[in-house]
Amino acid sequence: MKITRITAAFSALLFFLNSAPLNSRAWEDDRKFDYLALGDSISTGCMLADPDAEGFVSIITEEIDYEVTNAAVNGMTSAQLHDLLSTGNLDEAIMDAELITITCGGNDLMALFYEQVAFYYNKYNSYRITVDDVAEGFAGESYYVTKYTLMPYAMQAVNGFPQTEAFTERLSEYTENLTEIMEYLRQRNSEAEIIVATQYNPYKPFDKVKSLRYVHTNMDEGAKMLSDEIIRLSESLDYTVADVYTAFDKSDKHLSNVVTDMDNLNLDYHPNAAGHAVIAETILSVASLPETPPQPDVVGYLYEFSKNSDAFFFADDNALFKVSDVIDEAARYKKYSDGSIATEKEIITDMSGISFPEMSPALLYSPGNFSYDLEVIITDEYGTQALDNAVSVSIGLRGDADMNGSVNAVDAAKILVAAAAAGAGNNDAAEQDAFAAFLANVDGIGDRADAADAAYVLTYAAIAATGGITDWQELLDTIE
Repeated sequence: MKITRITAAFSALLFFLNSAPLNSRAWEDDRKFDYLALGDSISTGCMLADPDAEGFVSIITEEIDYEVTNAAVNGMTSAQLHDLLSTGNLDEAIMDAELITITCGGNDLMALFYEQVAFYYNKYNSYRITVDDVAEGFAGESYYVTKYTLMPYAMQAVNGFPQTEAFTERLSEYTENLTEIMEYLRQRNSEAEIIVATQYNPYKPFDKVKSLRYVHTNMDEGAKMLSDEIIRLSESLDYTVADVYTAFDKSDKHLSNVVTDMDNLNLDYHPNAAGHAVIAETILSVASLPETPPQPDVVGYLYEFSKNSDAFFFADDNALFKVSDVIDEAARYKKYSDGSIATEKEIITDMSGISFPEMSPALLYSPGNFSYDLEVIITDEYGTQALDNAVSVSIGLRGDADMNGSVNAVDAAKILVAAAAAGAGNNDAAEQDAFAAFLANVDGIGDRADAADAAYVLTYAAIAATGGITDWQELLDTIE
């Protein structure tokens, strides 16, 4: 990366410590490792108060300082993930990723379970419902059916659910989909660490309700069968398993949004914030964390300066140059021991470490030249250094309105014409080069030269023509 140069409001002149080309690197915000999150609502952080802070993807991203692409979609099944990858829209993210996580499979089984609930409901009721109605009913979003209406049919559907032929077929479909998903990913990235999370049982709280314990038992069996299949496939499909099922099963914390109290019944199977913390911990425990290259030592700074818009001086000025009169802004970039330069700019607010050699405009001025480069002396924690030609200033003869290197009646006439035009409101005719306008304003009073300045110029020219005083300051003092 290249250092971005400052463009100041007034034509900034930027000069660097040396002219040799240097590698620049943003060590303060170096390229983060790329992380691609795939899967379902577990990866999106659905139902969390603050997914960007509490979701397991965000926790991992914060822990390892990943640059994350979260391509997960609420409700996504393994078939839908396969279809998403097949579009090719994620190929670049796949190829760039150092880490890919997948949470997928739960919706495959829940969709089948909802089909069974709808089947039993329709078996005993004339009003027909769909799988979507069941999902909306359990979520409290349906006008026609509620979670309480659906509970009796859900109890029928869950009993023996993992032993059904439909469950076996759905698990087989998941295996085919996961196999094709992994083949697709590996064809595009053979080096990334791919971690697939097993399926936790969200209905563990039902184990504490004697009359509903079979809900936990059957759901737990189904989650374990799916998890066992994920573990079985891991070696042949070249991915790492994050055994979230076991982590949830062994935890004594409440890790999902499920509430078994019938007055406040909540069947939402999504993990809560504590559950996401467990998922993140489980994934991080098996991840081969990337090694961040050590940051090299800071060995100095690269400086840049923007010049004041009015760094103009009279050739008779014997006062030493002051930083505040010349430099509008100073900034620096860290230089590292490996030769790289940081891209993060640090504005220098305390300019006490910046100075010029003892030099005045009068000493520096040479007839026929208006632009002069100044050496800047920098003192910082790494020592003192002189930066050649770091900033430029403009120096000219006081009263030289036409900038031809001499002061005479022509300059006085030019000043009078411009002053008259300005007085008449003719700004176009009164417009002057900024430096020329500075030189014309002999006494420095007001924003622009006036008749008094023209009189000074005529007096100066007349005295100079007779060999009299040609020191402007003495002349101004005499006239005053």
